[in-house]
Parts: sequence; structure tokens; C-alpha cells
Amino acid sequence: MCINEQLLHKVTLLVKQETGLVVAGPLLGATSVWADTSTDSISGLVWFDRDADHQRDNDEPAFGGSSVTITNLNDGSVTTARTDAATGTYRADGLAQGFYEVDGAQTGYAGTTARTTIVGVIAGHLVTADFGVRGATITGNTWNDATGDGIRQAGEPAHGGVQMYAYNSALAHAAEGTSDASGNYKIQDLPAGG
Repeated sequence: MCINEQLLHKVTLLVKQETGLVVAGPLLGATSVWADTSTDSISGLVWFDRDADHQRDNDEPAFGGSSVTITNLNDGSVTTARTDAATGTYRADGLAQGFYEVDGAQTGYAGTTARTTIVGVIAGHLVTADFGVRGATITGNTWNDATGDGIRQAGEPAHGGVQMYAYNSALAHAAEGTSDASGNYKIQDLPAGG
């Protein structure tokens, strides 16, 4: 029995003993990988981990429209799974039993979890790998510039409720933000070099 078969056999035995058992995971505590009684699939989530704590918080949005690359380590075949635009979740079904490398790196974004993880796919089970990324942020302040000199002076009040837009180098809309009552705004989750 080769090393991969031995590992897969051990994983199979562990999964049969306890559902929800952690099967594999990278350092940083970043990617959750577990087995569940479902199909022979890999699924997960890509999200904007704004505070880089390796956990999705309520105010951290999904990264919809991103891609995850799944490489079969037995034969080298590659599957690309696209995340759902609204939920940031992806899923690759009908995978052959064996070991896979799941790569959640996103161009222009820093990873807050490990870039890749190795998972074992067992027939009749679902394996999950999640990835957090962090983008750039633009901050600033809006005010009523009565003098028109571009410098905020005493007596020039903050201007809240102003919608701010960020565009990439191709002049495509990238993200937006709204100034608060103090005139402060924040546009988040922007790719580097956009």
C-alpha cells in the first residue's frame, strides 16, 4: 500500500468514527477542513477578512466572483471553481477519491489564511476549505469647502451622506463608500495595483 493509500485509509477510519472530525488544515488556523456525510466534493467560502483574524465576522462580506483552483495530486488534473456572487461560496462535485491541493489565492489581494491546503476526498463525503483575503482601503473626509481652497478651515462643516466611488485603471467601478455625519468615509476591499 503506497503512502497516499495509507493516509486515505487512516482518514477514512477516522471519519467513520466521528462526523465533523478535522481531517487536515494548514498553519495559522486559517482554513477549516472537515468531513461530512454528503457527496465526494470540495466546497468552501472566500471572504474579505478585514481584520485579518482568520474568521469571518458579521461585517465582513463574501468575495463573490472569485476563483478557487483545485488540483488532483494523483493525476495533476485541475478544476476551477467560481464563487457565488452573493454568498462567496464555491463547490466542486463528483471528484475522484484522493488528495487535492486547494488554492484560494486571489490576484491583487493579500491572503489572511494559508494560500493552499491539502485535503483528502473520500467517496460519499464533503470536504470544506475556506479562504480569507484582505484588500486595500481608501479613507478620507468630506466637508463644505466654502473658500474653495481644498483645505478644511474652521467654520467649514463636515458633509455627511456623500457617496464616494473608486474606479480601477480601466475606469470600471471597483467599490464605494458613504461619508458619515463627521464627513469620514472608507472604501474597502480594493485590489492592489488596480
